[in-house]
Amino acid sequence: MKNIRYFFFATLILAFSCSKDTMISDMDNEMDDKYNVNIGSYNLLQSSIDAMPYLGKKSIVFVDSSANEMVFVINERPVSQYKSATLYKYNVYEVGDTVKYHYSSQYKTFLISNVSAGLEFICSLESKPYYNEPKNEYVADAINIMLKNPNEEFTFNQVFYHITNQRTWPITTNTPPISEKIILNRTFHDVLIDDFTNPLSIVHFNYEFGIISFTDFDGKLWRFERME
Repeated sequence: MKNIRYFFFATLILAFSCSKDTMISDMDNEMDDKYNVNIGSYNLLQSSIDAMPYLGKKSIVFVDSSANEMVFVINERPVSQYKSATLYKYNVYEVGDTVKYHYSSQYKTFLISNVSAGLEFICSLESKPYYNEPKNEYVADAINIMLKNPNEEFTFNQVFYHITNQRTWPITTNTPPISEKIILNRTFHDVLIDDFTNPLSIVHFNYEFGIISFTDFDGKLWRFERME
């Protein structure tokens, strides 16, 4: 609390200063609300969770162009609540300011890894606020896939992103699906891909099988074979 008081005319000023302290305190609270905004709690739709292809699965087998197999273990985590998420926006009220929008969000994660190859994907389904208009409390459910960077410890790079359910978002930036695509002599339908610049891996995805292809750190293409 700011404490502004003037000591001449003591009796009068004392009464005024108490009133002024209250005014300043209210201004401080207003400032706190202005730059630290709670935009609520966001939960996943059950239909979005049910659309995840890895539910109840234990492993995925990929093959290369020579039919060599690589098996990934799936570690499914329960739906969890991230209670202290923060979205930052800059230059909201004036140049140079930062507004923090605080919210709670649900997510469900699948760890997909092959230890011997040093490949570890994190596939997560998240309920997300709308960055452009956070105060409107719009929400969407999105899939985010990250790949562990072999050159930077504890670092994961984003290799795929897609809005599973737009819900109340006014627009999305989803790339339209490819109706049919042949990958290493196998046909897949409704294929999704992101156009990231210089990604750590080029990942293709659909909601039937999940990751249907990816490139490893040597640039070799691996294609989905089966789920177990």
